Amino acid sequence: MTGFRLLAEYDVPLDEIDEPSLSEFSEYWHTKAGDRGFVTRDDISPADLIGGLGLIRIAMIEPDGGFRFRLYGSKATNPDQVDMTGKTTKDYADRAFAALVERHYGMVAADGVGRCWHVVGLVDAGRYEYQRVVLPLSYSGAEMDALIIKSARIKNEALRWKI
Repeated sequence: MTGFRLLAEYDVPLDEIDEPSLSEFSEYWHTKAGDRGFVTRDDISPADLIGGLGLIRIAMIEPDGGFRFRLYGSKATNPDQVDMTGKTTKDYADRAFAALVERHYGMVAADGVGRCWHVVGLVDAGRYEYQRVVLPLSYSGAEMDALIIKSARIKNEALRWKI
């Protein structure tokens, strides 16, 4: 399934996220990050995220500015219906969706400031509305070299894709 078309997107301040799972995820990140501006991989315990692990993605920031998925949660969806683990954002068949993802990830990678967006789009199956939180992550422990991402469907729970 392809054919993503962006209808609207809105910035949502991290402290104003009203979707409970994303709000809790953002608060967890802030608690673990402290004053560093990022969390390290060692700060995060999968046991702490057990209820939402399937929606989490981890994207490594590549030297060329691209993003490679180290983890792509089994419940995370995209218009291509593909598990993106090990692939890059350039591997999305739906280039319009890829461009949106790359822009969002690129903004956080550029300045290290976590963000949330409310996205409204269309795909072949219908309206696709969700929120995406993108937060800085470090595998090295010294600098941000990855992103941790979580999303949640807002008004289209019935839209399910099989991965």
